[in-house]
Amino acid sequence: MGASALGSVDASIEVYATAAAALLDGLGLDRANVIGHHTGGVIAIELAARHPLRVDRLVLSSTPYVDAAARARRANRAPIDSVEMAGDGSHLAEWWRRRQSFYPVDRPDILQRFVHDAIAAREVEEGHLAVGRYRMEEAIGLVHAPTLCIGASADPYAFPELEPLSSRIAGATTTVIEGGTVGLLEHKSAEVANAVVGFLLGTA
Repeated sequence: MGASALGSVDASIEVYATAAAALLDGLGLDRANVIGHHTGGVIAIELAARHPLRVDRLVLSSTPYVDAAARARRANRAPIDSVEMAGDGSHLAEWWRRRQSFYPVDRPDILQRFVHDAIAAREVEEGHLAVGRYRMEEAIGLVHAPTLCIGASADPYAFPELEPLSSRIAGATTTVIEGGTVGLLEHKSAEVANAVVGFLLGTA
């Protein structure tokens, strides 16, 4: 959510992947199964492409495919999470309004969790901008780890990307979680867990 300090380094998927590899080093892990959701999935692709011997299995949840056409679309897209602070706190309501349609109407707790994380983050929009600059088409062919691509059927941003993404990763399998939204991991946590565990154990 952008709460990690970047110092003077500009946000980029490559910088985030370098940080993820450094985390593995810090934990003393030579290899790991890696799961990424939305922007995290894009970072996971770069990690798996750059460090193929360190990623055993890869799970990409609601992960967009970013090529030249996607970069052009994103360049003209209005910012989602960039709101100007207002003294009366109305910017928080604006954040809520912009995000509300992406979350299940009966789970305002999920959207509240996002707003909480967004307030704590330095600049939430940086992650979106980093995705919009990323040249995924140059990295995705280097991903050789067994890969599961999870699609959330009610995610208007990422679900249309499921096939373009999975078709570019050799041997990738896909699963769709019906009714899943942008907040898939919180909204459909049991379904996601079952899909991931089945994939990791080779039973699904």
